[in-house]
Amino acid sequence: VRGAINAAWDKLGGATGELGAPVADQTQDGEVITQRFSGGAITWDSAARKFTTEPAGLASQLAGLEVPGAEPPQAPPSTQASENP
Repeated sequence: VRGAINAAWDKLGGATGELGAPVADQTQDGEVITQRFSGGAITWDSAARKFTTEPAGLASQLAGLEVPGAEPPQAPPSTQASENP
């Protein structure tokens, strides 16, 4: 368990929480990462910056969770034309 999923799993109690221990490696489909546990699953959509869970009721406990390495996209630096008199 690593990255955003690890942060969520820890917040939900880790191996002693409702989800229990991991039962498989994380899977990734594009921007969506899923980790299955003995009591359900956590999915992180990095593009939407949103967790979903099985059971669904656990997701509300993850609102506002700081996700390591998931900083908001930065605007590119503005380029200003040099002023030549």
